[in-house]
Amino acid sequence: LPWIHPPIPLLPAVLKKIREEQIEAMIKAPL
Repeated sequence: LPWIHPPIPLLPAVLKKIREEQIEAMIKAPL
């Protein structure tokens, strides 16, 4: 069966993880 989309409860956790990684990247590599 194709994995079309994650269960809704997982979405906030995924978005939070992406946001934290973006913030960490900005801190480590300032312009």
